[in-house]
Amino acid sequence: MKLQFLVLFLFFCILSGCYKRDFDDLRLANAQPTLLYPLLDASLTLKDMVDPVKSKLNILEDGDGFYTFVYYEDVYQQYVRDVLRISTIDRSDVIRLTTAEVAGLPGNVTLNKTINGTIVLPLTNGAELNEVLVKSAQLTLNLQSTFRHNIRATINFPTVQLNGVPLSRTIDLNFTGTVPINRTVTVDLANYLLDLTNGGASFNRIPYSISFRINYISGNAISTAQQLTVNSSLSAIQYQYAEGYIGSYNLSIPRDSVNIDIFDNAFAGNIFFEDPKVRVVIFNSIGAPARVRIPSLTAVSSITGPVAITGTPINTNIPIAFPSLTNVGQVETTTIQLDKTNSNVQTVFNPAPRLVIYELVGAVNPTGKSVNHVTDTSSIRVRAEAEIPMEGRITNFVLLDTITGITYPDLTLEQGKVTLKEVVANFQVTNGFPMRSFTQMYFITDNGTIVDSLFSAGPIEVPEPTLNASGRVVAPIVSLTQETMSQARYETIATTTRAVVVSRFRTPNNGATAIKIYSDYRFQTRLGTKVTADVAF
Repeated sequence: MKLQFLVLFLFFCILSGCYKRDFDDLRLANAQPTLLYPLLDASLTLKDMVDPVKSKLNILEDGDGFYTFVYYEDVYQQYVRDVLRISTIDRSDVIRLTTAEVAGLPGNVTLNKTINGTIVLPLTNGAELNEVLVKSAQLTLNLQSTFRHNIRATINFPTVQLNGVPLSRTIDLNFTGTVPINRTVTVDLANYLLDLTNGGASFNRIPYSISFRINYISGNAISTAQQLTVNSSLSAIQYQYAEGYIGSYNLSIPRDSVNIDIFDNAFAGNIFFEDPKVRVVIFNSIGAPARVRIPSLTAVSSITGPVAITGTPINTNIPIAFPSLTNVGQVETTTIQLDKTNSNVQTVFNPAPRLVIYELVGAVNPTGKSVNHVTDTSSIRVRAEAEIPMEGRITNFVLLDTITGITYPDLTLEQGKVTLKEVVANFQVTNGFPMRSFTQMYFITDNGTIVDSLFSAGPIEVPEPTLNASGRVVAPIVSLTQETMSQARYETIATTTRAVVVSRFRTPNNGATAIKIYSDYRFQTRLGTKVTADVAF
């Protein structure tokens, strides 16, 4: 509320209460308005204190409302299709007649000839595949004849089958007066099954045959220089399923971290969690042996800096579970967890860190060849997690928070003079958390120099509520504090636009008693000011 409005209101009140008809002698009296400025009214649970946009966080709540925070980061994912690839295949076959075949043609009228060949799939990482179910691919057959006779070519792929029927294409190249004669045929290989074993004796092989028949046209020249050229191209090959050895390759997992932002403002002190955990969770749908190793884990605290997490899972090769042949494409999960039973994580999380840095290395088929199976969506995905059940002890744990852009009530008048008599700050806290807090606010300049504090008598202490035998809060406790400021003090504070809030916490019995945080616990703060001023006209 602007004081201008209040003064105008008082002015009309004075006029309406005056019965003198001689207004020349009317004088305005001084006023002492009292103004109330509500500044803050907030009620927060622990869940409300976390920024859901800033962090990747799952907040779990059991049947009793007990909180567990699980911070996570998806640090890596690799699809098998990115490492097991089939390149485009181009092949050319040339068919000519022998001298004897040329000499016999005029009398035989027709001649049949067959050649056999094998296409070898060019695969990455030394893969040796036995079977491929094609998702998409195109076979292009380009035939060119320089014979001045009619040609029929049949191209057979006996191990390339659709619904059990081998692929075969018959193409006629009839002489119409000019050579060369060209024909092109394309075949969509989607859903074709490729048997690459060459009868069980090999891998990566596609056998084929070209059957050639020439119908001699009397009077046209024939020689050993005339030929049929068959150019084959297998391109844009994608598979929906592949079986065999997919090769050996490393998992290039980048160094990454999990941000635990609830402790971003930790400055000093000691917080001891009863059962923190850090985890690596691996989701694998690649049907192949694989393993992972954690060379290092590091917790980074704003108070103590980086501290190594040690334990039996560190620097140990750990097998990654993978789907069996009866569960092709399904996801198997491997969890590597460090907790108080197998590591120093409980100690490292005291004081609470703001980051956990993960380093991992891994490999697929690290020990050599084996029979594998994959789909086009098969992948290995790695997630890093930090789990913090909200149970622990706190002694002298200090949080700092900086407030910027502070504005103050406008106490100016267009006419007249305003003199502040006093400014009273009313600070009420309703504490439903089982912790005692001590809070102070410092007003600072832009370069960090402290100008004044909000509470002149020192930090405001808010006791913890009474707990029952189960450690639950019986009822919140209410604390009310008033701080009176003179005009000089207020005007000094009003020169600043920044403040630092310093809060210190401890659990009952000077931090010796562990507490749990539940979803029904709330911390409510109300802050308002009462301004009394002299207004002279």
